[in-house]
Amino acid sequence: MSNLSFQNELLIFTGSETDGVSGIAGTNTSKILYNADDKGTNTTVVTTSAVLNGIEYELDLFAGYNGSTLAIIDKDRFSTQFVFASGALTQTETDSGYISVSPTLRRLVALGYL
Repeated sequence: MSNLSFQNELLIFTGSETDGVSGIAGTNTSKILYNADDKGTNTTVVTTSAVLNGIEYELDLFAGYNGSTLAIIDKDRFSTQFVFASGALTQTETDSGYISVSPTLRRLVALGYL
């Protein structure tokens, strides 16, 4: 397993692969973890998806992240990591487990909560 630290995170909601509608506040939410420095110069938005614990997340990402490792992490801190392939409709998991460190997790540790 590959423990990776990420510098940036965005909140994403669970959705349906058939209707693409995000969940409402209070439902199971997750975050996408990334490093903004990896973006490159291509700001073309591509739509792709990735799966975490059987839930498919539809993602709109800059093509400049192509080749960068990204992760989706859930409320229990379980994550899936993938190397973003901008031409793929669905991303291929490269690793999963309790292996991704987000800015929020680092803050909780620093404050003594974990």
